[in-house]
Amino acid sequence: MNESRCGIADACRNAPHYFMNESTSSTPVSPGQIYELFFVDGRVLNCTLVTDNMNFTNVSAENASASSVNNLNEKRDSVQFGSGSLSISNVSFFNIESSNFGTAGMLGLGGKIANPGTEYDSSQFTESSFFLSLLNNAGIIECPSYSLWLAGDTSTYQSYKESIPDCGKLLLGGVDPSLFTGTLGKFDLIPYVDPASNAVSIGYPIIPLGPIYIISNSGQSMNMTSKDFLSPVLLDSTSSVSYLPTSTIIQIAVQIAATYVESLDRWLVQCSMADMGVTLGFMFRALKIEIPLSDLLSSTYDTTTNSSMFFSSGEEACFLTLYANTNTGVNILGEAFMKNIYMAMNLDDNTIAIAQAKKIEGGAITDEASETNASSAYSVIKKIRSGYIPYAKTMNSTNTKNMTLYPSYKSGYMFTVPGQLTAAYSDGVIAGAGRSFYDTSRSTTTTKSSSSLFDSFSVSASDDCALNSSNKTSTFSGRAVRLSNPYISKHDSVGFVARVASLILLSVFSVLILL
Repeated sequence: MNESRCGIADACRNAPHYFMNESTSSTPVSPGQIYELFFVDGRVLNCTLVTDNMNFTNVSAENASASSVNNLNEKRDSVQFGSGSLSISNVSFFNIESSNFGTAGMLGLGGKIANPGTEYDSSQFTESSFFLSLLNNAGIIECPSYSLWLAGDTSTYQSYKESIPDCGKLLLGGVDPSLFTGTLGKFDLIPYVDPASNAVSIGYPIIPLGPIYIISNSGQSMNMTSKDFLSPVLLDSTSSVSYLPTSTIIQIAVQIAATYVESLDRWLVQCSMADMGVTLGFMFRALKIEIPLSDLLSSTYDTTTNSSMFFSSGEEACFLTLYANTNTGVNILGEAFMKNIYMAMNLDDNTIAIAQAKKIEGGAITDEASETNASSAYSVIKKIRSGYIPYAKTMNSTNTKNMTLYPSYKSGYMFTVPGQLTAAYSDGVIAGAGRSFYDTSRSTTTTKSSSSLFDSFSVSASDDCALNSSNKTSTFSGRAVRLSNPYISKHDSVGFVARVASLILLSVFSVLILL
């Protein structure tokens, strides 16, 4: 679009927004028609279909010879690359008119959706509507594919609103081994079944999630699920929170002394937990991805009151950005997970690969995982081809061969959280049972129980909810705790789409093309 005609100049220059009426080259497709698009987790977009020209800046070519770059300077079909920019003419896309969540910076990179009779069935749109297909057809990339690294986001619950330049990289058509450590595990994408039509789509980043562990700073761990836990999970960079089984969230809450406040419909924990070195380990077959607990905390600071919440002890309170999957009907790993992994997608053969991301330290990318760096011997960025993701090790299992993701019923009921995990909130102060949290030793073990609307709730734990004992077990069964939608909570400082979310925020991203 022509920025000089933009009526909201600052918005055009400082954030990745699109204003159809300010563009001299925009053409509405099916004028007047509103497309209602549903995300897997229930978020909704109301859009119009537009054809216009796109220009991406801050784009560089990797492993490219001078001749190949010169060849790309000549326009191929509707795509042209040169002088640090990627231009695409006459591309069709959805212009978002309204939504129930933040949408700035979104770029659709998912697979095609098969759902005949719906407004979002991909078969009714031309190839000009699919970004990766356009690049593939123009010979820019060898197949519809990309890899994504978000570990440049070094924000904390204290600095979440601050701008971080170059906090991510989107590599079109290739894999960069310098951005991950350990094994790059490859999985077949799990099909998604639409609960209304039973239509099956393959192309969502859905993979099999195994047991989830909480890990102390000394390396001791405890399973928060079960030994044989296995369930599909959607990887979603547009979600600022994650959705997991209720029992798992309660298990985690017990270990970190998180407290549920019914009036806020949120779990809260002392912000000082961010400095305790606790991590969560997510298993995907033999691959373990570790997420610092600090990345799962968000500030309770409220701009309307210019204050944060505090426990009665005087400790500052943070929100725990985990929600029960009864809100969405599916497990979702959002921003906290995505900023700790390197992900490669090959939509030509519907495969995905993930690894522990390398982090930024002192301006340089460094290893952070304790796992042996199997990628250290590799330094060359390689192309993703049909049937091939470079450096990836296949980790499929017979247990997941016939697995599909069929959303479960979304609970609309509120059930009581066990009494020892609840607290009251009034005038900025959270008053609860006063449980201490996260200890690295214990001398005695007691059994706690409480009557509740759960079919059963028992915790075998120390009085101080210590973390590190192989004899300590917790079991939960019964009804679920319903947590409110984070996108509408007035107290939720992360109630908007994450800065590093979307498939990319171009204003802070580097876009690379592998040639």
